[in-house]
Parts: sequence; structure tokens; C-alpha cells
Amino acid sequence: MADEKYMTSAEVMDYLRVRKNTLLKFRRLGLPFVKIARKVVYRRSDVDAFMEAHLVTPIRLPAAVRKQKTKRRR
Repeated sequence: MADEKYMTSAEVMDYLRVRKNTLLKFRRLGLPFVKIARKVVYRRSDVDAFMEAHLVTPIRLPAAVRKQKTKRRR
């Protein structure tokens, strides 16, 4: 735990390439953080685990299904 990397909010925003409002949304969704007085820090392992837990892998539809969907739109 002593070698655990802690990041400030600014560092997490830069690391994830998100704005402050998005980071606050992630906190509401369960991103763990440590608050000492008014300073907020995040463990890098927690940030990585949070992103991994919210990973969405899109499915690729078979070509026949994709063609049906495009026909309906016309």
C-alpha cells in the first residue's frame, strides 16, 4: 500500500481525458476516492478498476441483420 499511486482530481481528469463534471459523475457512479480535509485524491488502481468495470464491448451483428436494419430506415 505504501507504493500505491495516488492522483489528484486534475491528474485523473488528464489521465482519463475527461472534464470535471464527468469526473464528478463517475464519483456518483461509485468511483472510490479519499477525502482528507478539503483535498480529494484517487488511487490509480481504483480508477483503473472502475473503468474496467464499466467497459462496454459492442457486439457485431451478422451482415444479414445489419442489412435488415438499414432497409427499415429507408
